[in-house]
Formats: sequence, structure tokens, C-alpha cells
Amino acid sequence: MLKAAIKSVLIVVWVLLFYVPVYCAHQLGYFTCRNRMVRLCHAGLLYLVGIKVNVVSKLADARPLLLVCNHLSYLD
Repeated sequence: MLKAAIKSVLIVVWVLLFYVPVYCAHQLGYFTCRNRMVRLCHAGLLYLVGIKVNVVSKLADARPLLLVCNHLSYLD
């Protein structure tokens, strides 16, 4: 129970740590910086929750593109 409470607090702190910088970067038009911060935030959240991401191949360059995901998730 204590471990879950600590993880919950860490997740909230992690998100709050990124909220203001991401918002400011968006408002100032630094979209590349904003996107990097969002990716770092999500990578940290995945680590805190204990999810491992396995990338099988590269994203296709052809457009339009339809992505279909089939997953089993215990977080939904």
C-alpha cells in the first residue's frame, strides 16, 4: 500500500514538474522544445508505472497513414 502511494505521489510530482515548462514553450512557439519535453515526460511516466515499450519497426513515411493498435492493457 505504501509503495502504491509513493508511486502515485511521484507521478503527480513528475507531471507537475513538466506542466509549466511545456505550457510556456507552447505559448512562446518553441514547438520542437515542447515536443521533446512531452516525450521526456511520457518516458518518465512509463518508467514510473513500469511499462516497457517495444518498438518493432519504423513509422512509414507515406501519407495518408492509418495506424491500428491491438493491445491488452491493464491501465484502461
